Amino acid sequence: GGTIDIVEDGINGFLVDLGDEEKFEEYIELLIEDDKQRKAMGEMSRRKAEKFSIDNCVEQYENLYLQIK
Repeated sequence: GGTIDIVEDGINGFLVDLGDEEKFEEYIELLIEDDKQRKAMGEMSRRKAEKFSIDNCVEQYENLYLQIK
């Protein structure tokens, strides 16, 4: 798990190869200039983060343990 599980490229953020400064700069400029896309990505990120809330994670582990019993 990690970033690749949380960030969906172009949906709720951008993934950039390590060291690709040009692409990183391009995405930063795009988000600075495009309020609509920046807000949409922010909202999608918030929704995605809810899946990783402590309550949701605990519920998933509880369900897993109950299946094993």
